[in-house]
Amino acid sequence: MGIRKIAKRNGVIKSIREKILKRDFGLCVCCGFKGDEVHHIIPIVYGGTDNLENLALVCSYCHKQAPDSLKEFNIYKDEGGAKLPM
Repeated sequence: MGIRKIAKRNGVIKSIREKILKRDFGLCVCCGFKGDEVHHIIPIVYGGTDNLENLALVCSYCHKQAPDSLKEFNIYKDEGGAKLPM
């Protein structure tokens, strides 16, 4: 196993993940609840990168429904992310 694989969690290098957690205050950028996953706004498979500008801290609920484009993600985020049943 390479060093990059060992240092990664959910596809993001640990040091980058820590910067995202700090930048986003540990909160989901969509709904404001505790963030526990790092989302690639534009997925790697579609040409996205691990740059901080392409990463956002999200909760698992919002991550499951988050769109794969910058424009759609910004709309999703502005609308409050995932809508949980009450």
